[in-house]
Amino acid sequence: AGQAGVDRALGIMRDEIERSMKLMGVTAVDQLNRDMLRWR
Repeated sequence: AGQAGVDRALGIMRDEIERSMKLMGVTAVDQLNRDMLRWR
């Protein structure tokens, strides 16, 4: 836990966001728009 746990958690989140963006064909966060999101 501690700092190492935080670093790991943030790394996992970053990887998931990058993977999702690649699947949507987006290369930068500023290319995202509301139409690309599915609200649950």
